[in-house]
Amino acid sequence: MNPVIPELDALSRRLPMTRTGDARVARRCLDRVFARHALEVRGSSLDFAHQLLSLGESSISLLRYGSEAEVVAPALDFYLLQMTLSGRVGLRAQGFETVLEAGSAFIMNPNIAYRKLWDREAQQILLKIPRGRLAGRVAATLAETVEFAPETLSATTFFEPVHQLLDRLGDCTSDGSGHCRPTAAIRASENELLDLVLAALPHRLVAGRETAAGHAVPYYIWRAERHLRASPNAMVKTATLARLAGVSARTLQEGFQRFRGRTPSQIARDLRLDRARSVLLNGVGENVTAIALDCGFSHLGRFAQSYAERFGETPSQTIRRRRRS
Repeated sequence: MNPVIPELDALSRRLPMTRTGDARVARRCLDRVFARHALEVRGSSLDFAHQLLSLGESSISLLRYGSEAEVVAPALDFYLLQMTLSGRVGLRAQGFETVLEAGSAFIMNPNIAYRKLWDREAQQILLKIPRGRLAGRVAATLAETVEFAPETLSATTFFEPVHQLLDRLGDCTSDGSGHCRPTAAIRASENELLDLVLAALPHRLVAGRETAAGHAVPYYIWRAERHLRASPNAMVKTATLARLAGVSARTLQEGFQRFRGRTPSQIARDLRLDRARSVLLNGVGENVTAIALDCGFSHLGRFAQSYAERFGETPSQTIRRRRRS
């Protein structure tokens, strides 16, 4: 039985596993989940094992390398809540350095490149949290980002909501596919976990910035993002965006995948969703259909689904929550 999170054993038995001794296969596996990164195996052999439950933009991973390994990752565009189940994981980023011992938890902010050094016994559960989900819990504006202090906590802090979330995930992983369409109960459990993270860790709202290692991001990414932010409601084709950024469509797509972990169209959609949420939270309007159309969404069903995926609640629930506050 897992010494930290007992419910994880039952869940892991129903999830597909990628297991390999080939570092290239291991790296490509995590490239698809998180972002392109570098992997150096320092031990004599690799025994990589990764299990994934995808919940749309968010996900839960169970990961080990089975060898000393160093991971060098770029600045990510999401939060990464890490709970170390066994072994030790060294973590180094700009401005801080720490060791994640077994039983500890740590949340990595977006926009920060980092290095992780795994020992042979290290195993972690990783929760990928979309930026918009946390922003939605604190009613951050489009130009603000929640930034956590780089502090290590006891994983026991998150036991109850993690147990509840894992328990509710049981039904949707029974087919072994590793993909789950989140139910309202699952989203509610996720929100409880996010609220606990916000309560447990010092944090602040900071003005949006490119990355902590901004010099590594190509100029054309900045140009494209500035254009998307300037015209959040416009449906811009990738070819047009690439021309405005001064590169080919292929270069633009590959650049966004490498440095942002998403496509230009996904970022454009999220900007439109952020604007819709801002309107709903500020009470400028309450007609969800009109707001969706005004923000560039012509298919209302997809708008509602994408909104719930990004913020963990429906547009109507946002309106009701604003009225209660």
